[in-house]
Amino acid sequence: MAPDRPRSPLRFLGVGLELGGVVAVMAWIGYGIDQWLDSRPWGIVTMALLGVTGGLYNLIKRALKELG
Repeated sequence: MAPDRPRSPLRFLGVGLELGGVVAVMAWIGYGIDQWLDSRPWGIVTMALLGVTGGLYNLIKRALKELG
Protein backbone atom coordinates (compact mmCIF):
# COMPACT_ATOMS: atom_id res chain seq x y z
CA MET A 1 0.00 0.00 0.00
CA ALA A 2 1.30 3.46 -0.90
CA PRO A 3 2.13 5.87 1.94
CA ASP A 4 -0.30 8.71 2.51
CA ARG A 5 0.80 12.03 1.05
CA PRO A 6 0.41 15.13 3.19
CA ARG A 7 -2.76 17.02 2.35
CA SER A 8 -2.40 20.52 1.04
CA PRO A 9 -4.95 23.28 1.59
CA LEU A 10 -4.63 23.97 -2.13
CA ARG A 11 -6.97 21.02 -2.75
CA PHE A 12 -9.82 23.43 -2.06
CA LEU A 13 -8.67 25.87 -4.74
CA GLY A 14 -10.57 23.98 -7.42
CA VAL A 15 -13.73 24.03 -5.34
CA GLY A 16 -13.46 27.79 -4.84
CA LEU A 17 -12.89 28.34 -8.54
CA GLU A 18 -15.86 26.13 -9.28
CA LEU A 19 -18.01 28.21 -6.92
CA GLY A 20 -16.99 31.42 -8.66
CA GLY A 21 -17.54 29.88 -12.08
CA VAL A 22 -21.00 28.63 -11.23
CA VAL A 23 -22.04 32.04 -9.89
CA ALA A 24 -20.63 33.80 -12.97
CA VAL A 25 -22.34 31.45 -15.44
CA MET A 26 -25.66 31.62 -13.62
CA ALA A 27 -25.48 35.43 -13.47
CA TRP A 28 -24.75 35.48 -17.22
CA ILE A 29 -27.79 33.28 -17.85
CA GLY A 30 -29.85 35.62 -15.65
CA TYR A 31 -28.60 38.58 -17.68
CA GLY A 32 -29.82 36.84 -20.83
CA ILE A 33 -33.20 36.20 -19.23
CA ASP A 34 -33.40 39.88 -18.27
CA GLN A 35 -32.66 40.90 -21.85
CA TRP A 36 -35.21 38.44 -23.23
CA LEU A 37 -38.06 39.20 -20.80
CA ASP A 38 -37.13 42.82 -19.95
CA SER A 39 -37.25 41.93 -16.27
CA ARG A 40 -34.20 43.79 -14.96
CA PRO A 41 -32.73 43.05 -12.38
CA TRP A 42 -34.72 40.02 -11.25
CA GLY A 43 -33.31 37.47 -13.68
CA ILE A 44 -29.69 38.15 -12.79
CA VAL A 45 -30.43 38.36 -9.05
CA THR A 46 -32.41 35.12 -9.03
CA MET A 47 -29.93 33.16 -11.11
CA ALA A 48 -26.92 34.49 -9.18
CA LEU A 49 -28.56 33.44 -5.90
CA LEU A 50 -29.26 29.99 -7.33
CA GLY A 51 -25.60 29.81 -8.37
CA VAL A 52 -24.41 30.80 -4.90
CA THR A 53 -26.73 28.26 -3.29
CA GLY A 54 -25.67 25.42 -5.55
CA GLY A 55 -22.00 26.34 -5.36
CA LEU A 56 -21.99 26.57 -1.58
CA TYR A 57 -23.82 23.25 -1.33
CA ASN A 58 -21.12 21.64 -3.46
CA LEU A 59 -18.33 23.36 -1.51
CA ILE A 60 -19.68 22.21 1.87
CA LYS A 61 -20.32 18.68 0.61
CA ARG A 62 -16.78 18.35 -0.74
CA ALA A 63 -15.20 19.96 2.32
CA LEU A 64 -17.00 17.55 4.65
CA LYS A 65 -15.89 14.64 2.49
CA GLU A 66 -12.24 15.80 2.51
CA LEU A 67 -12.11 16.64 6.20
CA GLY A 68 -14.16 13.73 7.47
